[in-house]
Amino acid sequence: MERSPPTRLQAMDAALSSEPDASIPPRALSLRQFIVRLREACNRGGPAAIEEVLRQGSLHRRAVEPYALLQEGRYTRTLVYRDEDLEVLVLGWGRHARAPIHGHDGQECFLMTVAGELEVADYRLVAGGQEPGYALVERMGPRRTLLPGAMDHRSPEAELHSVRTGARSGFAISLHVYSRPIDACLIFDSRRSSCELRQLHYDRVMRLADPTSQPSSPSEPASRRPGRLTRLFRSVFRRVREVKETVKETLVPARVAEDAAKIAIKRVEHRYGNKVVALQDVNLNIRSGEFVCLLGPSGCGKSTLLYALAGQLAPTGGQVRIDGKPIAGPGPDRLLMFQESALFSWLTVRQNIEFVLAARGLSKTERTQRTRRYIHYVQLDGFEDALPHELSGGMKMRTALARALAVDSPVLLMDEPFGSLDAQTRLNMHELLQRVWTETHKTIVFVTHDVTEALMLANRVVVMAPRPGRILRDLEVRLPMPRGPDDVALVGLARQIRSMLRESESLRGPGSGTREERETHHEGVAPGTEAAVPRGAPGDVGPARPVRTVAPPPVPGPEGGR
Repeated sequence: MERSPPTRLQAMDAALSSEPDASIPPRALSLRQFIVRLREACNRGGPAAIEEVLRQGSLHRRAVEPYALLQEGRYTRTLVYRDEDLEVLVLGWGRHARAPIHGHDGQECFLMTVAGELEVADYRLVAGGQEPGYALVERMGPRRTLLPGAMDHRSPEAELHSVRTGARSGFAISLHVYSRPIDACLIFDSRRSSCELRQLHYDRVMRLADPTSQPSSPSEPASRRPGRLTRLFRSVFRRVREVKETVKETLVPARVAEDAAKIAIKRVEHRYGNKVVALQDVNLNIRSGEFVCLLGPSGCGKSTLLYALAGQLAPTGGQVRIDGKPIAGPGPDRLLMFQESALFSWLTVRQNIEFVLAARGLSKTERTQRTRRYIHYVQLDGFEDALPHELSGGMKMRTALARALAVDSPVLLMDEPFGSLDAQTRLNMHELLQRVWTETHKTIVFVTHDVTEALMLANRVVVMAPRPGRILRDLEVRLPMPRGPDDVALVGLARQIRSMLRESESLRGPGSGTREERETHHEGVAPGTEAAVPRGAPGDVGPARPVRTVAPPPVPGPEGGR
């Protein structure tokens, strides 16, 4: 089944309509009514009563379709109800979509196939335990197929399972009910034989049911029923309220514990030798597989923080850790992409990629295979033997991205890499980077001062205030991928963030210095060319000394990963 996913407003209109949907059979329930029944069953008898409601199978496919985003090769989650005892999700399974082997933290879980068909397989952990880290899994029992109306119940004792679309239908829509809100999944990575605890992200958040409100009974006398005009006003006010709640739940504060973070930044500060406080008391935790944008005006310390993550700069205070280990310098687990492509001008596209792979010690055969694969991935077929001066700006950035992906570092750091591109080429690179992130699940930290760019690319936006650089807001963006600049919801979120930035412009914290001192340093200057304050008596700047000598790009190896 190939169709374009419904827009957010279309789905909301269907959900909030006070009149019954003519496309839904009379005996079937709307999704709102079905959730109300699930909530009542949860209060009445817990999981056993919920299972009974699901087995009745009174939910029609057309009642759920508006909330399922069917996208080729992936599955999407729409949160439609949540309280302290119950969570309901609609999952749209595009053609060839599959979920990894995963578990749900010991929760009661019900999966009901509404349309299409799903194949479910069970696994058990044979080494490693239910904790992140090294693990081995073993298949348990045969794979089973769930046809429309079929239900699968997973008890808290069940360990891991995987789900994929059936071979015949090619797509599916499913309803998932959890005994309590689910915030994280234990994901098994077969390539590394390890388990990771990943934060659960929703593609959409939509509030569809209020268990306390009961629809008027058809048997109610006509004299007591609200008039047509009253019903119209109620419908309008309900829509306005639901839109506000949905927008509020689309841009929410991100809360990440330090023990769940791949990158942990704790109380980091950095002071340059010209008295400029570039960073002050910065605390940030980044999960594995997240796309985080550092957003703020020029001079707020975005690039300084990125260089500290790359190991190119040693902050004058605080700690920066990756996988629990302090960052003491550049390493193979991180790769830094600059605003310029940093290609060797005398090497072709193929040779630029093979050079950094040779520096990593890969064999000639593997270098050739990787180079060919990633040139095709970034759609540069036919330009393998072109020199950099024969390429457009977008092609140069595609080559730099192919080189970064070929190195396969788990963390990718990007310092405004698309800032010099024209608008159309930049949009094409945005689409490519979205695809890279959704397919590779790399941890990406991206610096930008463009609000729309940040909201298009990231699942978290960290808004930074001007000097002294500090984090103003850390927000999670719950919008489906891929995103475009004309997305109505994205435009509304951009307006909110621009308002935050305008407010931050008027803030001046301690250490900001005089106007001349603030203008002395520009954050775009390569780290290491300025001086840090020696640790000594307070207020005594002392002689200037370099932090670390940094060779200008390009370097013999991946960008910043010497």
